[in-house]
Amino acid sequence: MSQEERQRAALLSQISSVESDLSHASGAISNVESNMARVETAMAYLPSRLSSVRGRGYAAMGHLEKSIELLTRRWVDAAPLLKQAFQDSLQPLVAQIHALNGEAGRLRSEVSRGNFSYAKIVITRLSVDASSMRGRAVSEASKVSVPLNELLSSIEAVDRDLRIAERTVELTSRASFPFKENESPVLAVEGKIMTGDKSEGTLYLTNQRFVFEGQREVVLERKLFIATKKKTERTVMMDQPIGALQEISK
Repeated sequence: MSQEERQRAALLSQISSVESDLSHASGAISNVESNMARVETAMAYLPSRLSSVRGRGYAAMGHLEKSIELLTRRWVDAAPLLKQAFQDSLQPLVAQIHALNGEAGRLRSEVSRGNFSYAKIVITRLSVDASSMRGRAVSEASKVSVPLNELLSSIEAVDRDLRIAERTVELTSRASFPFKENESPVLAVEGKIMTGDKSEGTLYLTNQRFVFEGQREVVLERKLFIATKKKTERTVMMDQPIGALQEISK
């Protein structure tokens, strides 16, 4: 490798380091912005999601109303402060990062043209600016991220419970057996019964019993050995009161 090639490689490596610092700074800001949007979207839909499953007869997980109420209060209190902090401390850095990235790009062009003397002068200052920008962006982002991540963690816990409730309601809507008076679903999961006639299906846990409903596809019509019409048959294979079930394996 010639002296010129070594100089070019060294300068390009320094420019890549600058770009890496700026990318990290930009990523810290984007992460805060993305999480802010996630919280805002979740808080807009959590109440209606809960209302939907309650409206479809899901009475379990009685803690969800209180959890969502507390989260709503926390977000109402925190949102103005977090948004203002983002606007004041992080938003102005976006334009500065963009300007430094543009300078790094122009410096690459100078290196490609062989203007090494100029590039050496600029890269020293640009490296310091990029490193400083990275530190500043990460520091300011962390001030917003800490309370934001605490909210996100609580939201994700509620979201997990709601997804369980939504899936339970969805599976329950397909059940072929009638529910008893004052009976409501608690959990429904797809699985397989391992005793007797082994069968895939859905296990339902209600506030009164366990029910396993097996299912199988029945071909109603074939054309040239290809099934053109099928239907799913569902059959209750187990119906036991709570406490009578001996084992459930994942």
